[in-house]
Order: sequence, then structure tokens, then C-alpha cells
Amino acid sequence: MHYLETRKSNIMNRILICAAVLIVGFYLMTEHRAHTFGALPYLLILACPLMHFFMHQNHGDHGASKVVNDGQAKHIHQPIKSEGKL
Repeated sequence: MHYLETRKSNIMNRILICAAVLIVGFYLMTEHRAHTFGALPYLLILACPLMHFFMHQNHGDHGASKVVNDGQAKHIHQPIKSEGKL
């Protein structure tokens, strides 16, 4: 029973957050269109590191290999060794 109550509250929280975002978005587009469009280039630049941060959260450690159930390596990164003098 507790699981269903938690799930319902999570769904209600998501609905309320989506409604608040829609209301704020509508207000910004109707009342502050010039300010909103002026910030778009900066928001696009900010989107790149945010997407990198949030999209790679389950990617794991870049220096380790991943092993799947059948024992084969899934993803291996090896450091590049430089030869000669710099």
C-alpha cells in the first residue's frame, strides 16, 4: 500500500511541476518576449555542458572496462601513449 501512495505522490509532483513550468513559460512568452529571445543564445551555449553532464551520468568511469554477463568487454578506453620527445 505504501508503494502505491508514494507512486501517486510522485505522479502528482510531476504534474504540478509541469503545470508550473507551462504557466511560467506562457508568462515569459507573452509578457517578456524580447528578454526571452535575447537570452536564447546564452541558453544554447549553456545547454551543451548541461547535456554532457546529465547524459553521461550512467556512463561510468572513463578509464575502466565494463564486463557484461557473458564475460566479454563492453567498453574499453586505453590511454594513448606518445612516442618520442615532445
